[in-house]
Amino acid sequence: MNAQKTGKFIQNLRKEKNMTQMELADRIHVSDKAVSRWETGKGFPDINSLEDIAEALDTSVSELLRGERFDEYVRPAEIEEITSDGLDLVRQLIERKRIRNIIIGFLLSLITVTLFISHMTAPLMISGSRNAVKVEELADGKIIAVVDPAVAGYDYTDDPATDPDTELRVAFLGCYTTRWHQMTEKNRREKVLLLGREGELDCIYYYPGSDGADELIYGENTTGSGVETLPRLVYNYWILIWGTLSVTGLAVWYRLRHKPCAGTMLKAAMIPVSLLIGHVTVLAGNFGEIYSAQFYITGILLAALLVFMLFLLVSAGWKRRA
Repeated sequence: MNAQKTGKFIQNLRKEKNMTQMELADRIHVSDKAVSRWETGKGFPDINSLEDIAEALDTSVSELLRGERFDEYVRPAEIEEITSDGLDLVRQLIERKRIRNIIIGFLLSLITVTLFISHMTAPLMISGSRNAVKVEELADGKIIAVVDPAVAGYDYTDDPATDPDTELRVAFLGCYTTRWHQMTEKNRREKVLLLGREGELDCIYYYPGSDGADELIYGENTTGSGVETLPRLVYNYWILIWGTLSVTGLAVWYRLRHKPCAGTMLKAAMIPVSLLIGHVTVLAGNFGEIYSAQFYITGILLAALLVFMLFLLVSAGWKRRA
């Protein structure tokens, strides 16, 4: 089996039929670049394409493998050589596909596990101090926070900021949990945090408060509603973007559905479709309950990846049935 010889043979047969590379490519549902690679000997037709090429060029698969027309009499040794070349081609194709599938499977598994771990360990900020902490001032002047067992971690400013208008020393405390913490923690207990001493700070605010603004949990409220926390990402804009890309991609695929690139175009169009489905699914399940952009982003990517993998499995099964 000689790629150069087979390529030259394909080129000669194509020219005999006054066909261009593009015309041949359209008939056998490949790209014209693939035909060009075959004819220059830089590549060899896929075993799945050999029968279509033979039919389009009025030859046989055996003659394609041999790279020339058969005489009326074919010696047994030549038949054995052609059969051996065909089997070698099949083995090479199976091995390439096996290696490719292993690599793709490993990468998809790695991405899925990474997203899952990130999603399960993303900090979910607990809205409202009543659900997380209770601040107390002890007889010796220590200011402590009794943290609810449901809290997995906290974020506290050790160095209080000074309000330029009131000269008050202000600190901020936020508590969070994680999905992993909620699922795995057993026999949880309250935790006690030392926030400071009397005279070292004047106000402590909890974020996020139940109304979206920072909530005063220690000291006198002399600054009004406190410091406004950053708003959650505007997910509706992303839904609009994914929806627009989905409609555009599917429309382009529909126009090109009879072209060789239709399969690739459909896979590309399914990327924003998967993101749109994952986006809507995650928001519908958790919006308004969780204060964490990281949680939403990893959840959306994880759901989108699962949807896309499901599409690939269904698509592969459909092709086998067809």
